[in-house]
Amino acid sequence: MRLTPSFGLSLLLVMGLSACSTKTLIPSGEREEVRQQVEQSADVGLQRLLELQPELEQEVANSAGYFSSELSSFKVPILGKSQGLGALYNNQDDSISYMDVERYDVGLGLGLSNYYLIALFENQQSLDAFDQGGWGTGVSAEWRLGESGQTFATTMNVNEYDVPAYVVNDGGANLSGSAMLVNVSRNEELTDSGLNKITLPMKDSQSRGTQKQHAPRKWDRVLPFYGQRVVDLGYDLPMPIGISLIYVDTYQHMDLDELEVGPGGGGNKVPIDFVAFSDNDNSTSTPQIKVDAWLFPFMNVFGTFGRISGDANVNFALNGDDLLEQLEIDCSGIISHPVCRVLEGKETVPFNVNVDVSGYSYSIGTVLAGGWRSYFVAVPLTFTYADMDRTSSDGVVFSAVPRVGKLFQFEDDRSLALYGGVSYLDSELRIEGNQPVPGTDLSIDYKIRQENKDKWQGLVGGNFNVNAYWSVMVEYVGFGGDRRQFIAGLNRRF
Repeated sequence: MRLTPSFGLSLLLVMGLSACSTKTLIPSGEREEVRQQVEQSADVGLQRLLELQPELEQEVANSAGYFSSELSSFKVPILGKSQGLGALYNNQDDSISYMDVERYDVGLGLGLSNYYLIALFENQQSLDAFDQGGWGTGVSAEWRLGESGQTFATTMNVNEYDVPAYVVNDGGANLSGSAMLVNVSRNEELTDSGLNKITLPMKDSQSRGTQKQHAPRKWDRVLPFYGQRVVDLGYDLPMPIGISLIYVDTYQHMDLDELEVGPGGGGNKVPIDFVAFSDNDNSTSTPQIKVDAWLFPFMNVFGTFGRISGDANVNFALNGDDLLEQLEIDCSGIISHPVCRVLEGKETVPFNVNVDVSGYSYSIGTVLAGGWRSYFVAVPLTFTYADMDRTSSDGVVFSAVPRVGKLFQFEDDRSLALYGGVSYLDSELRIEGNQPVPGTDLSIDYKIRQENKDKWQGLVGGNFNVNAYWSVMVEYVGFGGDRRQFIAGLNRRF
């Protein structure tokens, strides 16, 4: 947003009137009263302008819309600030956006005053640009002295659109010249645009906006596709883009199969019969970063990248005679290989292998979700590829986690979503390595497949929504099987 300097009032001052919407928290029970106060103040400002300049009445009627706000400002040597809250009226669809205002000044000057700012938008493009808001900088030379009723006209530049603006003094005095940093943004607490305060699409939820019905809701974000259609049906949608930090800790019992064995040193490996023991497991911890987007109103897509740390216990036994054959050792001669005395005739030769499964994980997936009032359903589907530091090992994981839950709404837009469900996890790890033969100076090359034993488990979890932008979650998987999984995450939405 580029703001140009002006005499009487900087264009940037106007832009500063829509400050960041999250800076002042308005309790949900007081929002309708605040809306009425803002609209009453905006009406007073517009009427005072028309009383002083009645020729503008036709321009207001023919405009795409207008913005009106009352601001309070103070200026002491070097530093100054203006702030307020106004209403942006769209004459095309009768919608209302409530705008915060903040402006910071650095420069010489003195002043303490109240004033109304009214901006007229000649076309829909300039109104939409103002509604989007943003930061700007500029230089201001201002004066306001004496009784209320003084009027100043200026022009402000909003994202390359020149917008005529008027200032009506409401009392006080101000004299300054300064550099400014200002910001315009929509107040999401007062403006019901269909934005949900939780991270799921919901219909008729307790967290939805309470803006009066005559002001239609306007979803102005690119994502999700068809968002406005769903908002028109009464749904509230979460902020479309998210970045999360996630930690996953997993322990699970594994089954072994598809063992191939060959002589150590790179010989050909062939399938071989073996006995798998019951204490095969793996344990991993994986910090991850996740990026997600609501592509459609009820469909979220995501990708994750993580660092895996852990190990896998691979315990199995081979028949001694089969192992001798695979090692190509002939024990039929009068003078046989010393290893024959160790392996020949042995029904089981145990191998206890601890494998480092550290590496990197890459996931893609989708979440199908929706809710009604305080109840919701979500089904995440995830495909993960694990690339181990050991170049000969890798893993593939598929998970589906259907869950149902209930939302508990608190004051000030905070809420807690508690849920339960089941977790389906199909984890496959292929491991290759070299292992010494017990009691000998020989080794074998092996390749084996490890798969999780208990694929279905029950789970419980919760997601605490601090506001529309921040949430934290925890989840525990471990009911009805041997798999144990703990997940925690912090999410920021945009």
